[in-house]
Amino acid sequence: MLNIIEVEGKNEEEINNKIDKEYGLENVLIKEKEEKGGLIGKKSKYLLIKKEELADYLTTTIEEIGELMANPTKAFVEIEDNFIKIKLDSENNGIMIGKNGRNLHAFQYLLNQIMWKELGRQFKISLDIANYKEERKKMLERDIRFIADDVVATKVGVKLDYMNSYERRIVHNIINDYEQLETRSEGENPERFINIVYKEKEE
Repeated sequence: MLNIIEVEGKNEEEINNKIDKEYGLENVLIKEKEEKGGLIGKKSKYLLIKKEELADYLTTTIEEIGELMANPTKAFVEIEDNFIKIKLDSENNGIMIGKNGRNLHAFQYLLNQIMWKELGRQFKISLDIANYKEERKKMLERDIRFIADDVVATKVGVKLDYMNSYERRIVHNIINDYEQLETRSEGENPERFINIVYKEKEE
C-alpha cells in the first residue's frame, strides 16, 4: 500500500513552500489538488506521494509479476514530473515482449490499471525491454515509408496489420508527410488497423 501524504495551506504558494521545506518539490508527485470551504475561507490541499516510494513499489510489483510468470524480471524505474519510465530485463525477454509487442503493451496497460487503483489517477508510463520499442519504431518507420512510396507509385491503397494506438500514431504522423495520401483507422481494439489511401487529385 502506498503512503499518500496530505499537505494543506491557504494558497498554492504556501503549500509549495511546505512541500519544498519538508520533502523537496523535486522528490514528490502530486496526486491531486482539492479545494475545501470553511468558515474562514477556502483552503487548498495537495495529495502527494514520494517518487522514491512509488519507484520502489513499481519495482517490487513488476518483479513479483515476473516471478508469477516463472520469468524472473528486474525493473529499473525513473520518475520525472508525472512521467514514469520503466526498463525491464528478464531471463526471457521474448516472453515479456510477445508477438509484435503485444505482451509488453498489455503489461504497460496492467501497470496503468494498478496505478489507477492505488492512486486514483493516471500517470504517463513508458515501459520497454531490451530497447524493443525504439528498435520497433525504427523498423516500423522504415516499413511505412516503403509502403507509402509504393502507394504513391501505384495509386493502390494498402490495409495494414492490427496495431496498438502508439504504433498507429507513428503511421499517421509519417503519412501526414505525403500530400497524396491519407490514413483511415478502422475496426475495434484490439483489432484496430489503418488503411493507407491514395487521394485522387481534384480537377
